[in-house]
Amino acid sequence: MNAEGAPETPKRGPWGPFATMAFGVVVAVVFVVAQIAVAIPYLIVQQVTGSEQSLEAAASGLDSDGLFTSIAEVIAGSIAIALILFLVWIRRGPGFRDYLALRLPTRFKTLQWLLYGILLAGLLDGLSYLFGYAIVPPWMQTIYRSAVFLPLLLVALLVVAPVLEELFFRAFLFEGVCHTRLGDLGAILVASLVWASIHLQYEWFYIGQIFALGLLLGVARSRTGSIVPPMLMHSLFNGIATVQVMLETP
Repeated sequence: MNAEGAPETPKRGPWGPFATMAFGVVVAVVFVVAQIAVAIPYLIVQQVTGSEQSLEAAASGLDSDGLFTSIAEVIAGSIAIALILFLVWIRRGPGFRDYLALRLPTRFKTLQWLLYGILLAGLLDGLSYLFGYAIVPPWMQTIYRSAVFLPLLLVALLVVAPVLEELFFRAFLFEGVCHTRLGDLGAILVASLVWASIHLQYEWFYIGQIFALGLLLGVARSRTGSIVPPMLMHSLFNGIATVQVMLETP
């Protein structure tokens, strides 16, 4: 009851699983459209500045163009982050802090999960060596060689990508699934599967590694009640891979 004696309106929870999935598709479409919007002027500039490649060849090679990847990730990723925040806001339910788990865990817990991330990185590198795969996927080496402006690539890999992907998969998507019968475990599995499935630029072996990382990030999100450790772990993984690329690429 409120001060006037009228019954209070129950506070709404997060978007349900079906709405969350539908909005997830919207976020993905907006992200792709934003990348296309970046690609058009990027290709035009290439042609005007005397690129030796044909327009068709340049367009087909964008997925391995480090400079384009950096620019597109920063711009499209920022738009997608803003859209996620907007979707949370229009729900008029939990605040950003609760909906997206924007809480600061203790320093000890954060360091603990970062250590787990380092241990998993070592394990996955060991498996890569054991099964005859490169420690760093060839796609990442191609991106690094063609980055042109390394600081922008680092912002894309170490800041924008971890923030966007963790906000979406381990916060927005997780929150939309964990309140169903699937619970936290189901939310961890769903988020990990969907996250791994978008990394089609890699071979299946590396996609399996991404799925394993997704499980660890999901457990970190569930155990700490915060999206901060997964973001930092994600950034740490990308940072380790980037250093490995720098060391292995002539």
